[in-house]
Amino acid sequence: MKIVFPLFIFGKYGGVRVVTNIANTWVKTGNEVDILTKGDAEIYFPLSNKINIKIFKRKREIVKYLIHRFDSYDAIIGVYPLSAYLIFMASILKANFTKNFYYIQAYEAEAEFDNRRGLWLEFVKVSYKLPLHRIVNSELYTNYKSLRARDVVYPGLDLKLYYPKDVAQFNKVLKVGCIGRKEKWKGSQDVCNAVKILEERGYNIDFYIAFNDFDTVEHHFVKPDGDSKLSSFYREMDVVVAPGHIQLGAVHYPVIEAMAVGSTVITTGYIPADETNAYIVGVEKPEEIAEAIIEIDKDRATAIGKRKKALMDIQQFAWENVSDKFMKIIKRELSGK
Repeated sequence: MKIVFPLFIFGKYGGVRVVTNIANTWVKTGNEVDILTKGDAEIYFPLSNKINIKIFKRKREIVKYLIHRFDSYDAIIGVYPLSAYLIFMASILKANFTKNFYYIQAYEAEAEFDNRRGLWLEFVKVSYKLPLHRIVNSELYTNYKSLRARDVVYPGLDLKLYYPKDVAQFNKVLKVGCIGRKEKWKGSQDVCNAVKILEERGYNIDFYIAFNDFDTVEHHFVKPDGDSKLSSFYREMDVVVAPGHIQLGAVHYPVIEAMAVGSTVITTGYIPADETNAYIVGVEKPEEIAEAIIEIDKDRATAIGKRKKALMDIQQFAWENVSDKFMKIIKRELSGK
């Protein structure tokens, strides 16, 4: 099967990470994959040399190329609103809507999700109404605000890189980590506030923040660039806290990455986290995060049980499983079933 991803951006983005790994898996099984992008593209994630990456100077050149080569592809997949509009336009010109897919990896019309406002949010909402085969990356988005979809394909993870440590392993003084993000909805400040509560109560932990620094509490600051270093960072942590504020029930990479390496997860409710495999806290509740950390330290046996369950639940996120499900959906839609 010949597949194309028209991407106007290509670099260190979560959506691009998913596309490159799915494409890498598909070419291993004999499919042909093209990626169309702009000249300022940064190839950050490992990309198979079997993938044809075509780089253009301007966006309009991508548009012209896709329209000209439209009939040569079996499936055309957009992953951002702009690429969805491009595919829609090409479909009109070619009078063919059967091969076009829109893989939606977050509800980007959420004001908190994106700093842009007004017309951009409406632009995104309308993209969810275009007559493309919509595939979303969690059950949450099958019926979420203005978004409707039939099929779900989770984002994946390289479980050979994100391999588990001994789940019974704990440091004497707990190492607690989070991914530092400045956006309020990411919840990084909530973790800092929880650590401050622990400090005020005289409770000692070893706190780590990755990627973006915060000055609020004493901590170690690290930049584990790339999957190999990032997986090592998670593996070193006893506890990873991922307390986002919005779109609970979606997939959140820090949750699945930490689960995969056997660390204990505290989160506000991103899949596959639940009470059997993680510690669930309320949104913007640093006091609950602090209590969960204390509970983990006092009852490590229960935390170990949750780790074991998490390792079982994470297997569905292997890239091979994700890519296979995606391909089955494409073939089903192309067959008209």
